[in-house]
Amino acid sequence: MNNSNIHSYTVKFDEEGGEVTPTPDPDPTPTPDDVDYTPAFTGTKTRDDRWINEIKLTSEMFADESANTITVNNDDKLCYNDYTGSVTMKAAAGETVTVTLNIGDASWMNAYVYIDEEKNGFTASIAEGSYYEPAGDLVSYSFYNNGAAGDAGGWDSAGKDIAGDDRSTVALPSFVVPEKDGTYRVRVKLDWCNIDPAGDRDGRFGDFMDNGGQIVDFMLKVVNGEVDYTPTNTGTRNYTERNITALKLTSPAHGVSEYLLDEEQQQCEYVDAVEEATFVAAPGEDVIIEVVTDGSWVNHYVYIDYAADGFTAGIADGSNYEPTGDLVSYSFYNNGSSSDENGWNCNGVSITGNDRSKPEIPGFAVPQEVGTYRLRIKQDWCSIDPMGDSNENFGGTFSNYGGQIIDVNLLVSDETGINEVKGQNGNVKTIYDLQGRKVDNPTKGIYIINGKKVLVK
Repeated sequence: MNNSNIHSYTVKFDEEGGEVTPTPDPDPTPTPDDVDYTPAFTGTKTRDDRWINEIKLTSEMFADESANTITVNNDDKLCYNDYTGSVTMKAAAGETVTVTLNIGDASWMNAYVYIDEEKNGFTASIAEGSYYEPAGDLVSYSFYNNGAAGDAGGWDSAGKDIAGDDRSTVALPSFVVPEKDGTYRVRVKLDWCNIDPAGDRDGRFGDFMDNGGQIVDFMLKVVNGEVDYTPTNTGTRNYTERNITALKLTSPAHGVSEYLLDEEQQQCEYVDAVEEATFVAAPGEDVIIEVVTDGSWVNHYVYIDYAADGFTAGIADGSNYEPTGDLVSYSFYNNGSSSDENGWNCNGVSITGNDRSKPEIPGFAVPQEVGTYRLRIKQDWCSIDPMGDSNENFGGTFSNYGGQIIDVNLLVSDETGINEVKGQNGNVKTIYDLQGRKVDNPTKGIYIINGKKVLVK
């Protein structure tokens, strides 16, 4: 028997003994892959005067995220624009954000935003007992009349009364993104006085196409801002040798960023220097990390937390050496083999014998997206675990090998003029704006101060 062909039915009996009609129970909730997000209107727009040119999501936590702005390509004059395969904006879990539309000189249109929180297709309504409070997947709108017969007056999603010429608006109130981290589909709609996520079809004030409607879909990655980066081992190191004394990042565009560890830090298994040290690089460029350390017979590993959700690491399927996840470079690893006699670096160079003793860290590419990332540099033996080796495969663990983990900030900036960043013992006194420009006297706004994102009020 094929279980996929089994269906259940609810049988309802007619009180007067009429014909019984079996009714199939509803199908289970579809997975995201099963959902058809195609709106009611597709193809070419019939009006040439109302366009979404740009969509911007403003997030305080990710103010420097370039992906949070979409420039819509209207060359093909499409009323439905699906950017879910190429655009993923970013916000912190439960954060209050704002979406802004640029529609050029267009007027007499409204804007609507939806987040498919349940990943089962977009829904929209107004909360029971309210004239304006959005419900379902509707999270913000600029004007709606709550289903009234006329469109002479209404509200925005914050409850502001709107009438007259003020109805010509795409100004969207702020809203809260989901509390649960994950990636969600977002829909932004240009329409008139209608919350239907598929586009106005009721014909009351003209429909979606007649009014020059447009829909843009993209993805939103919601990140839990309470990530605990503390590794497994945080005590005093057992080794008096193999001390990391300095870290250096060499950027072709920005020169050398360097962080010096004092004697106390050299004896710590974990040094959190994200408030003290910021290394600077240009988008997508190849950089080199140098770990200055005494002693020998150790390896080094570099991680970049791309999604601000904690460090991950792996080796690509079908490869013995290609790093995946947040692992971007390493000097030696055996790809999980039972022996540490042979292995590779992250470029696939075979390493064996005495060459395993403190080999160089290969260069790697930093993220293409401008922004601030957490960078982890780990000293360990033949282990890519970003928390430190704990499996005792080779007669020891992170602590036994003289392991050490140091976290710093990586500022990916397309601004030139940052030539060198140095710090020691928490004495770094550097202030940058979110474009990577050094600032002497910050005014109101968000800045990177001593490597930490700070809101100056």
